[in-house]
Amino acid sequence: GDGVDLVPHQAPPIDDAEI
Repeated sequence: GDGVDLVPHQAPPIDDAEI
């Protein structure tokens, strides 16, 4: 989780790499 939202789908920019 670098904090880079690969897929902007939520209000907080959750890094999708760790999802």
